Amino acid sequence: MNVANILTGQLRASVKVGYRFLKHIKITPGSSDQKRMSMLIYNNLIQKGDSVLTLVDGEKAVGLEVITRSAFENYIDLVNLFKHRPDYLQYIMYMSSDQQERSIKNLIRNRKSPFSTAIIGSMPERIGITIEQSLEEVREEKAEFRSGLSRVYTDGNKPISEPKARVNTSVRFRSDLAGKLDEYESLYRILSRSTHSDFVSMTRGIFKGGGYVWPPEIPQPSFFVIDSTTMMIHETTEILAKKLRKPFPAVKKLIKERQQLHSTR
Repeated sequence: MNVANILTGQLRASVKVGYRFLKHIKITPGSSDQKRMSMLIYNNLIQKGDSVLTLVDGEKAVGLEVITRSAFENYIDLVNLFKHRPDYLQYIMYMSSDQQERSIKNLIRNRKSPFSTAIIGSMPERIGITIEQSLEEVREEKAEFRSGLSRVYTDGNKPISEPKARVNTSVRFRSDLAGKLDEYESLYRILSRSTHSDFVSMTRGIFKGGGYVWPPEIPQPSFFVIDSTTMMIHETTEILAKKLRKPFPAVKKLIKERQQLHSTR
C-alpha cells in the first residue's frame, strides 16, 4: 500500500473515531456552556474531515484546502477554549455577534441590490422583525459579550472599557493565543492561497510531465492537507477527552500509528 492510500486511510479511521467520540460525550440540557460549545465546534471539525474524504473518494481534489482552512479555525478555537477558559467562550460569542452585525450592516448599506432586497423584504414574514430591528438586537448582544472580555483580546491590551479599544478577531491572533503560530504561518497560509483562488492553485492539473494539458485534468489531492486534517482531529480529540475527563483510548492508537508512519518516511 502506498503512502497516499495510508494517509487517506488514517483520515478515514480518524473521522470514524471522531463520530464515535461525539456519541461518547453526552450533551444534555444540563451540560455546561463550555462543554456544549466545545462539542459543537468538534462536530463541525469532524464533518469537515468527512467532507475532505468525500472529495477524495469522488476524485475531486479542488476544495480540499478550502475545507481544511476552515477546519484549522475550529482547531485553534478548541485549543483556546480550554487554554483560556472561561474568557475564550465569551470571546467566541463576541466574534459571532460581530460577524453577524457586519453582515446585516452590509445588507442595509446595499439594500437596493437584488440580493439584499430579497432578504430584507422577506424578513418580517420569515422571522417577524425588520432588518433594522435585527441590527439593534445583534448590537445589544455584541455589547453584552464585549463587556465580559478581558484586555487580552484588545489590540495593545487596552482596557475593554476604553471606547477606542478594538477587539482583535484575526485568525493569526487566535493562533498565537493557542500557541499555534508556527502552524498558522506554515499550514494556514498555504491553505489560504487556494481559498483565495490564486493563480498557482488554479494551474494544478494543467501542467503534467513537463507538458501542457487542456482541458485541465482533475488535480491529485494534496496529501499534506489530508494529513493535516488528521492531525487536527487527533489533537482535539485527545484534548477534549482529557479536559472533559472522558478517557478514549481509540484516539491514542491512531496517534501512535500516524507517528510511526512519519518516523519511517
